[in-house]
Amino acid sequence: MAGARHAPDRDADTGDHGGTTEGVFVSEWQCDVLYGRNEAVGGHYILAHAQPPEPARTDHAASPRRMMLWHANYHPDGGQLFFPVDGRPFYVPLALPGNDVTPQRFVCFRFDDRQGLYIHPDVWHKGVFCLAGTQRFFDKQGAMHARVSVDFARGFDCLLQVAVVPSATSVGLLASASSGLRTVELGTGNEANLQRFFDANPQYFMSVNGEPAGPKKWLVGHLDGEGALQAIVNVLSDLLTPSVWHISLLIVAAARHGNARAARFWEPMGFVEVRRREGEIMGRLTNTLRAMIKPLAGDSLDDYLALALVPRDRSQA
Repeated sequence: MAGARHAPDRDADTGDHGGTTEGVFVSEWQCDVLYGRNEAVGGHYILAHAQPPEPARTDHAASPRRMMLWHANYHPDGGQLFFPVDGRPFYVPLALPGNDVTPQRFVCFRFDDRQGLYIHPDVWHKGVFCLAGTQRFFDKQGAMHARVSVDFARGFDCLLQVAVVPSATSVGLLASASSGLRTVELGTGNEANLQRFFDANPQYFMSVNGEPAGPKKWLVGHLDGEGALQAIVNVLSDLLTPSVWHISLLIVAAARHGNARAARFWEPMGFVEVRRREGEIMGRLTNTLRAMIKPLAGDSLDDYLALALVPRDRSQA
């Protein structure tokens, strides 16, 4: 497929069977190269690289930090089902149907160890991507297995890239079985244990910040009478200096917005803009960010701006 300039042809040697077939799909990192093996159709593939293909190596044991995708395809006459066998999360890059596909239309989805997926006919994909090591998936698909492909390097002079964010279950493979430790994912309910760990092991914070662990972070939810979540707020205490609290995120259910949005919500509550940053790229959008301050406990805005550790919020910064 040359840059999606014409309707692509079916790949040679595909689409000549009928019915369904199933087997194990193996996704395996060998140093900088992610290989795929589809036992259902006898396929062997290079799924992705951790480095550009030219300098990619197969002689080290480092875990991948990114995945670089060079190729994708779709099946015009059959779907494909994947479900993880080994109980670990995985990635799948997907794009909606259309022979005018471009790299910008692809989205990489992360699935946990309890989720599988069914890929409908005509949906662009490239197998299933493990985050490290080797991972097996149950695979069931149309045996006809016709395939239409796009080569990003040749058609668009680019590769698709996504960062690999290891999970507790994947990094746990690196732990020694004789260490007496087990690997778990920290979440709600582990806050007290995590704080005790920070308090008992201040060396990192002392060497980096010159003081023990600083801001504490809360993710607070607001529930209605039936227990449904109506708003969340992310708060940091003692940010940069004691007694300065930072609201990094507030999301309210759309039905409760009323007529006030963003600044029109904060300004009547006494928040004052002290700085504006334009051209901030966030995901697929470019936004303008406004730093807004509300003095508490009888202090004034000048008292806050006089704090030596927060010059970034001064209007002239």
